Amino acid sequence: MHLLQPTEKTFAPVSEPSVGALHQHPPTLQETKAIQPIPDVNEELIGKWCVVLYDNDPYPGIIQDINTESYALVKTMHSVGANRFYWPMKDDVIWYTHESVIGLVPEPKPVTTRHMKLMDSVWKELCSRFN
Repeated sequence: MHLLQPTEKTFAPVSEPSVGALHQHPPTLQETKAIQPIPDVNEELIGKWCVVLYDNDPYPGIIQDINTESYALVKTMHSVGANRFYWPMKDDVIWYTHESVIGLVPEPKPVTTRHMKLMDSVWKELCSRFN
């Protein structure tokens, strides 16, 4: 029978970042917890989460493509109630005008194995703007 012998490990101390170092990067969508306006439609938006307005209802989705006329191809989720969304069995991909793309948002969070929701602060902002 082999017995394991304890080994000694040493860890180097980690210095705390300075206050200035914490604020050197622009805040991410997760940090802002709000809808970020899109002033310019460009290819850097491809792959980012957004909210589009379709028949006066907001839907989260992922920007798939951009064209030269300021249109965005967005793969959107479907709604199953207030702030509850899911991916449909068949992709729902539509070209939206720049005006219909409300803005960039943090990725929705799962609430069940199938349903997701937007951050509460984002949902409240959407409700106050469009209800």
